[in-house]
Amino acid sequence: MGFFSNLFGKKNCCICGAECGVTKRTGIKNKEYVCSDCGTKCSEHIRLSEYDKDGILAHMAVMENQEKIYQKYFESTKKQIYPSAMEEEQIIFMDEIGMFTIRSRSNPKRKVNHDMFRYDTVESYDYFCKMDKDQNGKEVFKEDGIIIKFCQPNNIGGQSTATGRRSHPYAKREVVITFRKRDKQANYADNALQHLDYIFGVHRDRTSLFGGASAQKKAEIKAGADMLGALSSVAKAAAKDGLEAAVNNVDVQAKLQGAMNSAEDANTRGLSKYSNAADAAEASV
Repeated sequence: MGFFSNLFGKKNCCICGAECGVTKRTGIKNKEYVCSDCGTKCSEHIRLSEYDKDGILAHMAVMENQEKIYQKYFESTKKQIYPSAMEEEQIIFMDEIGMFTIRSRSNPKRKVNHDMFRYDTVESYDYFCKMDKDQNGKEVFKEDGIIIKFCQPNNIGGQSTATGRRSHPYAKREVVITFRKRDKQANYADNALQHLDYIFGVHRDRTSLFGGASAQKKAEIKAGADMLGALSSVAKAAAKDGLEAAVNNVDVQAKLQGAMNSAEDANTRGLSKYSNAADAAEASV
């Protein structure tokens, strides 16, 4: 009797304290439970069972902050949406804040907080296509879209690297975004992948038809020139007013910051501008 009471009896949510039955709760670490209402405040891209109470509370705080960003910027920010007309799911790029979100035709888990994925947490992305077999054994289209994997702490050795990537706070597994389930629908996967290529500077090494430096080479040249210019400004100001005054000079500081920004742009193949934009959006809420 005690076994069935423990298995099927009502428990209390360790987050809000509400009583919850077996169908409206999820077991987590340390033999505790989270009710379905609190579960809706978490991302659909985590498994609650892998967390303890403190981990879920920390995750919920992250999600609440992401929802604040969504509410503040989603309507006012210019967006690139693929597919433009949603059949299954959409990926919505917001370059101005360096983030994207995913929208689904159905929200089976009634999530109340939106995932806002920073561009600089993406490790890789690719096209996916699933095939099925009809009654005659012939392969037929089932669905397609894109798969995105996110940086993990053990992959990048910390919060950031020279390439500007940082670990994602909770997306441990690849995220599959299904665009269509009928091959007669328009294929938007290529458009989404091309936009991701643009974000991550995939084609930055290309040169024009008639030659000339690539975008990446121009960025590297600019970074070098800006750094030389900034160091020259420091030297001139130091010769005139002393090193301490030179370092504190507003114009000199601006040139040094500009040089650092140019260096980051070259080192991250253009990703740094999106990281800066995401940092500003997070700081604003």
